[in-house]
Amino acid sequence: MTFRFTVPRHLGRAGAVRTLAALGLVATACKDSESAPPDPRGIQRVLVGVQVEPQALHADGEFVLRLVPLDGKGDVVLSDALDVTPKVTAPITQTLPPTARQVQLPDTRPVAAAVSIDDSRSMRTSDPTNQRAAAARLFWTELLSANPTNEVALLAFGSEQATAPFTRTALLEDWTTDPARLEAGLAGLIATGSTYLYQSTAEVAPWIAASRPATSYRHVLLVVTDGLPTDSTAAEAAIASAAGAQIPVYTVGIGPASDQNASRDAAAVDRLRTLANGTGGVYAGVENNTELTTTFASLAKLTTDGALLVTVRMNPAPAVGTTVAGTVRVANRFGGATAQWSFSAP
Repeated sequence: MTFRFTVPRHLGRAGAVRTLAALGLVATACKDSESAPPDPRGIQRVLVGVQVEPQALHADGEFVLRLVPLDGKGDVVLSDALDVTPKVTAPITQTLPPTARQVQLPDTRPVAAAVSIDDSRSMRTSDPTNQRAAAARLFWTELLSANPTNEVALLAFGSEQATAPFTRTALLEDWTTDPARLEAGLAGLIATGSTYLYQSTAEVAPWIAASRPATSYRHVLLVVTDGLPTDSTAAEAAIASAAGAQIPVYTVGIGPASDQNASRDAAAVDRLRTLANGTGGVYAGVENNTELTTTFASLAKLTTDGALLVTVRMNPAPAVGTTVAGTVRVANRFGGATAQWSFSAP
């Protein structure tokens, strides 16, 4: 069954909805047809986040799909008449009729986004052409052009040469609105050392909160990595640190940490999903390192343009620890796309 609705433009920022809990997965969408070139006005990609409030899930099977439909130009489509068709594919097969829909618009605070790049030795294999640098460039270009008061900081983990105030992280460029300074910081990427994913996250998250207070800024920590950390035992502490500082972590998996990669490592994918889920962030896997640039741009759109919240209910409610997976198709009259989503029931 398909459910059609129109999101009016007049809904103000006051209608923004607070995130309920973790955002489970950002997926790359598939076009509906390969028989003809798609209309650029149609929906060609959908980012999906899963917001779960444990009490609502276990009482009524209720959770929220956070949808960011993108057209062929990469613009977020929130105001066209949209067809939305959510389905569960595991542990059962079930159509999910939406029970509520709402626009989530960002508030008026500028964004302070820290981009933290895996610069360990394994990046020589996982990203031999340094596409993560090009992706970071596209992310801050999109973010800074959306609002001149947005700020970006550039960091890296992997090199053994940390910079103050960190012990496992190099600060390549402090908070700035100047793309030239961020560009200069990219020269610090050297792809050497170990992968201190969790220790770096644990120290960067509170630094963001302290250096750019939430009273004046919205926060994002964007991490790109192949998900093969040296410090796996520090995972819980990293999640607790970021969640305690209220810093959502957007994780982007490349190589073995991408669920879109045929040679993916299930444990690596799960690490990044868990980090995103536990902090109210999102996870995105890319099929190859050249897709990093479009993925980063899409995450910038998510940060600046808002999303559609679609509430659904599955019956029966999943047991704790169950992996729930499904699809959602979003279309306007010019075309549509389907994306996958998943989460582990808390």
